[in-house]
Amino acid sequence: MSREFSREVGFLGGDLEGRIGACARYADTYYAKKRVLLFLTYRDEAEALAECLRGVGLAPRGFALSEAGAKIFTDRRR
Repeated sequence: MSREFSREVGFLGGDLEGRIGACARYADTYYAKKRVLLFLTYRDEAEALAECLRGVGLAPRGFALSEAGAKIFTDRRR
């Protein structure tokens, strides 16, 4: 749904999708929002995805989900 929304509002234009199309095979999904292109992939595909993105002139940065589990934040001012 995020990718379709990105297309509909113009964040993910045909020229950008054409440019990154070959890299999409390394990702489960991708979308764009506020000039950020986000790919979701598995760790064992991350380097291949990053290399592919570099090959089309992008400068990827990798981030991993925390393995610490969920955290609950409360507003202690109440």
